[in-house]
Amino acid sequence: MLPSQRKTYDAVFKAKVALEAVKGEKTIAQIASEFSVHPNQIRQRRNHLLEFSRSTFYYRPVGEDAYNLTLMRPIDE
Repeated sequence: MLPSQRKTYDAVFKAKVALEAVKGEKTIAQIASEFSVHPNQIRQRRNHLLEFSRSTFYYRPVGEDAYNLTLMRPIDE
């Protein structure tokens, strides 16, 4: 008997499922039935998408100050 293989989903499919969950037009159970995935996977993907979008929204890149730049110059050379 062959060992059972897990289903693998590409990133496009995962994003499609997560966006459908974020929209909130359908219940998790309806989305799970439509895409044939477990409801826990939908919740995880939705939460991951929301967490990622929040972190990128509030992230503000900060440049290095002059002191750190002088310390890094010898390393780069």
